[in-house]
Amino acid sequence: MKNDTFSLTINPMQELFRIAIVENDELDAQKLQALLKRYFEEKHEAYTLEVFHSAFLFLDDAQKFNLVFMDIEMPGINGMEASFQIREHGLSMPLIVFVTNMAQYAIDGYKVNALDFCLKPITYQDLYLALEKARGILLPLVSKSMMIKTKSEVLQVNMADISCVFMVRHDVHVRFREGDGYKEVGYRGSMRDLDETFEGTSIVRVNSGCFVNLDYFVSYDASDGTCKLKDGDSVPVSRSNRRAFLTALARSQR
Repeated sequence: MKNDTFSLTINPMQELFRIAIVENDELDAQKLQALLKRYFEEKHEAYTLEVFHSAFLFLDDAQKFNLVFMDIEMPGINGMEASFQIREHGLSMPLIVFVTNMAQYAIDGYKVNALDFCLKPITYQDLYLALEKARGILLPLVSKSMMIKTKSEVLQVNMADISCVFMVRHDVHVRFREGDGYKEVGYRGSMRDLDETFEGTSIVRVNSGCFVNLDYFVSYDASDGTCKLKDGDSVPVSRSNRRAFLTALARSQR
């Protein structure tokens, strides 16, 4: 008799937005926080928010967020330079909304796939439209979750937080982001059921015993056919899965 089970569920109550404000002007940061509070109170939704007064400091924690309101004109590394660094590392997240009084940067925003561009002083209407755009992108990514029952606990893991899923003997192991690090749990199950579960997500099969989330992709070494992930793991991509993997990877990088 199996002690561990797996099921797929939808959790509409989970936090959709993990937001960062990168703004060196304290007054502007406070005004933006007040507008965000108004939006989420009207929506009756929870959210997380951190403020960074330096783009350099934000870069160390960028992977924790799925949306950033980025000032451009800042000392040291400016917001545009920080955004280029994020995208050059292959990160499709966080979504970037530039908040600035420098309208001439709008064209550069397209180069980093910016979600929106709001001129200072930002209005509630501009913020509302930017957040609704973000909602349309984020909702399909984070609304699905895996409910994992182990011998000692029951966990609900967002699909967007999963780095990889792989077999260890007769157990399915799920590695996922938790706080500033990663956690791994296992349950007695089969990989056969997961192809349909992960269909339409960024989680793809790379060999008979492993799926990886392309949002955690770092690099692919064609010489030995391995895929490196942000959690530090390197996963072999089998010949039979290589074409589908590379096609999905190219699509995710657009």
